[in-house]
Amino acid sequence: MRTSRIVFDIGKESPLRLLALPLCRNPELVYYYASKRKSASKAGNEDPSLSNVASTSGSSQTADNMTEKASRLVTKATNKATEQWEKFGKAPQGNWKHRIYMQGEKLMDRVDYEEWLLKALDASAAPKLLTRRPKPGDLSEGTATSSSEDEQIPLYFPSSFMSDFEVVQDLKQMLDHREPHHNDLMKKSLYVAPLTFPFAILPVVPNFPLFYVLWRAWSHWRALKSSQYLQSLITHQQLAPKQSSILDELYAKHSPFKPADKSDSSASSGDGVPQILLNEVLIKELLEKFELEEQAGTDLRRAVSQLEARLKDPNKSIKQ
Repeated sequence: MRTSRIVFDIGKESPLRLLALPLCRNPELVYYYASKRKSASKAGNEDPSLSNVASTSGSSQTADNMTEKASRLVTKATNKATEQWEKFGKAPQGNWKHRIYMQGEKLMDRVDYEEWLLKALDASAAPKLLTRRPKPGDLSEGTATSSSEDEQIPLYFPSSFMSDFEVVQDLKQMLDHREPHHNDLMKKSLYVAPLTFPFAILPVVPNFPLFYVLWRAWSHWRALKSSQYLQSLITHQQLAPKQSSILDELYAKHSPFKPADKSDSSASSGDGVPQILLNEVLIKELLEKFELEEQAGTDLRRAVSQLEARLKDPNKSIKQ
């Protein structure tokens, strides 16, 4: 279909794209999903137009390379652990491995969806930031310069819900909150890890408390790195908001809120009734139109489930 082709033609300049998916009204909540293009995944991330052309010293380049290698090793180890964890889920029902797997899945579902959306972006494999050496006449030396259009990361959004300015500001507001949050909890998880060492003396059963605490530390670390990366994209003007007619059409067709309702002052009032915008039909359409992996559907459904729980509990803050 022509509409599907348009979606993929407008972002060929980058192997990474961001989708701003309105999640709720009153309050306004948006789910930002980072998606790597399949062509980029097959070809790797070595796109010359996305290389880091900043002038750096040899020592800083070495430090960057060491950080990147360490990040990739951690990711590789995590993927291996995930494979082992999935084997627990395939154990016969009633088996201790299967019971532990089910309890672990419940714990993971309690992790804030805001953390999951940040973890979906692997900052170590994302396109590098583009800066250049300041030239005489620049307004301020050492500052990032605007990137050309083919060097930017597209952020697609439905214009019937927000403007290009609003979508960037909303993303930045979320990042301003999540970055110190994950930094603090990552450190606390590492502090708690030594307290789990005594569980290692138990025979046969692995030290699951230690594994969980370390997983939480890694989870916060990855969310922190992704938050810092997105903040840098905004600072370096490498995030390019782009209106998506496809998102407008999908939300107009499947969401309970219609774009025309924006003219209703009572509906747009902050005192209005909270309204969840994502539903199962819309999620399936998003996966199909944008060729997202099934994990994206799992993450979006988790976000809807958590939001429903927050709305039912007056003691919980809707925004985490």
